[in-house]
Amino acid sequence: MVTGAYYPEVSGAANQCRQLVNALSKEVSFTVLTTTRDPDLSPRSQFDDVDVLRVLLNERSFADYCKASLKLTRFFISRRKDFQIVHLHGFSLKSCLLTLLSKLLHKKVIIKMTSIGHDDPISMRQRGFLLNYFFSKADIYVCMNPEFEKLYQQSELPSNRYKQIPNCVDTNLFRPVTNGEKMTLRDRLGLPGEMKLILFVGHFSWEKGTDLLLNAWKRHVASTFPD
Repeated sequence: MVTGAYYPEVSGAANQCRQLVNALSKEVSFTVLTTTRDPDLSPRSQFDDVDVLRVLLNERSFADYCKASLKLTRFFISRRKDFQIVHLHGFSLKSCLLTLLSKLLHKKVIIKMTSIGHDDPISMRQRGFLLNYFFSKADIYVCMNPEFEKLYQQSELPSNRYKQIPNCVDTNLFRPVTNGEKMTLRDRLGLPGEMKLILFVGHFSWEKGTDLLLNAWKRHVASTFPD
């Protein structure tokens, strides 16, 4: 598994990656390869009985990326006999290197596309020749919803490589609650008892558009509905 962040760091892709590892751990052996900008995280650790290897990115410089690329290559080659499949959660510049190494060492490549406008087939074509070339070399493309399928069909990628696997919801955890349970939860979390609450779910980052949400809220909602 290759992902830009992994537990205890938080992102949507990292969470999905970890859940997939846990769900299939009885049938498949996993190793996680990830990057981090947190120097306090160990380069080698274990979570859920799975080896996690982290490559530290100190600075956003060409030299730093070269060092990281060398570490990724060294790991990949040294562990090449331990895995048969490279599962990329999202696609970035480091994914090009890992796809190249996978093809040289005869490993299968799965790309889990994470977001429309970033790593769908049409967006990848617009991100330049290098990224799109290595993106096109995957053996399987996993998508979450029909919008990805529409974009995939517009591309020149083989139709038999497309797999749609929707995200799932644990209904034992995410379920309606009674009014009594709501009040208990509000008390436990220190939230107002009567005020209406709006919940945003997602990694709090620019591409989620939270700035648009907050600006629209201030301009059009807060003055009309003060509660």
